[in-house]
Amino acid sequence: MVEFEKKLKRIEKLILSTQKNLLTIDEVCILTGISKSHIYKLTMRQEIPHYKQSKHLYFEREQIESWLKSNPVKSITQIEDDASEYLSMRGGKR
Repeated sequence: MVEFEKKLKRIEKLILSTQKNLLTIDEVCILTGISKSHIYKLTMRQEIPHYKQSKHLYFEREQIESWLKSNPVKSITQIEDDASEYLSMRGGKR
Protein backbone atom coordinates (compact mmCIF):
# COMPACT_ATOMS: atom_id res chain seq x y z
CA MET A 1 0.00 0.00 0.00
CA VAL A 2 2.86 2.38 0.76
CA GLU A 3 4.32 1.85 -2.73
CA PHE A 4 0.92 2.64 -4.28
CA GLU A 5 0.67 5.87 -2.28
CA LYS A 6 4.16 6.93 -3.43
CA LYS A 7 3.23 6.30 -7.04
CA LEU A 8 -0.01 8.22 -6.62
CA LYS A 9 1.82 11.23 -5.09
CA ARG A 10 4.32 11.15 -7.97
CA ILE A 11 1.49 11.14 -10.52
CA GLU A 12 -0.22 14.04 -8.74
CA LYS A 13 3.01 16.06 -8.76
CA LEU A 14 3.53 15.30 -12.44
CA ILE A 15 0.01 16.44 -13.32
CA LEU A 16 0.39 19.66 -11.32
CA SER A 17 3.79 20.40 -12.85
CA THR A 18 2.40 20.12 -16.40
CA GLN A 19 0.33 23.22 -15.70
CA LYS A 20 3.27 25.30 -14.49
CA ASN A 21 5.77 27.25 -16.56
CA LEU A 22 8.35 27.76 -13.79
CA LEU A 23 9.54 24.52 -12.19
CA THR A 24 11.39 23.59 -9.02
CA ILE A 25 14.29 21.15 -9.04
CA ASP A 26 12.01 18.34 -7.83
CA GLU A 27 9.62 18.99 -10.72
CA VAL A 28 12.51 19.01 -13.20
CA CYS A 29 13.64 15.65 -11.83
CA ILE A 30 10.15 14.25 -12.41
CA LEU A 31 9.90 15.81 -15.87
CA THR A 32 13.31 14.62 -17.06
CA GLY A 33 13.86 11.46 -15.04
CA ILE A 34 17.28 12.82 -14.03
CA SER A 35 18.35 12.51 -10.39
CA LYS A 36 18.45 15.56 -8.16
CA SER A 37 22.20 15.23 -7.60
CA HIS A 38 22.83 15.17 -11.34
CA ILE A 39 20.64 18.24 -11.89
CA TYR A 40 22.68 20.04 -9.22
CA LYS A 41 25.90 19.05 -11.02
CA LEU A 42 24.51 20.33 -14.32
CA THR A 43 23.58 23.67 -12.74
CA MET A 44 27.01 24.04 -11.13
CA ARG A 45 28.62 23.44 -14.53
CA GLN A 46 26.08 25.78 -16.14
CA GLU A 47 25.09 23.04 -18.57
CA ILE A 48 21.35 23.34 -17.99
CA PRO A 49 19.34 26.58 -18.22
CA HIS A 50 18.18 27.70 -14.79
CA TYR A 51 17.49 30.65 -12.51
CA LYS A 52 18.74 31.13 -8.98
CA GLN A 53 16.90 33.21 -6.41
CA SER A 54 18.72 33.23 -3.06
CA LYS A 55 19.19 29.51 -2.33
CA HIS A 56 16.49 28.24 -4.65
CA LEU A 57 16.79 26.97 -8.22
CA TYR A 58 14.05 27.44 -10.79
CA PHE A 59 13.73 26.17 -14.33
CA GLU A 60 11.57 27.33 -17.22
CA ARG A 61 9.67 24.39 -18.71
CA GLU A 62 10.16 25.47 -22.33
CA GLN A 63 13.92 25.89 -21.84
CA ILE A 64 14.22 22.46 -20.20
CA GLU A 65 12.27 20.82 -23.02
CA SER A 66 14.50 22.56 -25.60
CA TRP A 67 17.60 21.53 -23.63
CA LEU A 68 16.42 17.91 -23.64
CA LYS A 69 16.00 18.03 -27.41
CA SER A 70 19.28 19.84 -28.09
CA ASN A 71 21.44 16.79 -28.91
CA PRO A 72 19.40 14.35 -30.96
CA VAL A 73 20.95 11.04 -31.94
CA LYS A 74 20.28 10.16 -35.55
CA SER A 75 19.01 6.72 -36.48
CA ILE A 76 21.01 4.53 -38.84
CA THR A 77 18.45 5.25 -41.56
CA GLN A 78 18.92 9.02 -41.13
CA ILE A 79 22.71 8.64 -41.26
CA GLU A 80 22.48 6.50 -44.41
CA ASP A 81 20.12 9.03 -46.00
CA ASP A 82 22.51 11.88 -45.16
CA ALA A 83 25.43 9.92 -46.61
CA SER A 84 23.51 9.15 -49.81
CA GLU A 85 22.51 12.79 -50.19
CA TYR A 86 26.10 13.93 -49.63
CA LEU A 87 27.45 11.46 -52.17
CA SER A 88 24.81 12.40 -54.75
CA MET A 89 25.78 16.09 -54.38
CA ARG A 90 29.41 15.16 -55.03
CA GLY A 91 28.49 13.00 -57.98
CA GLY A 92 29.16 9.77 -56.10
CA LYS A 93 32.92 10.35 -56.26
CA ARG A 94 35.30 9.94 -53.37
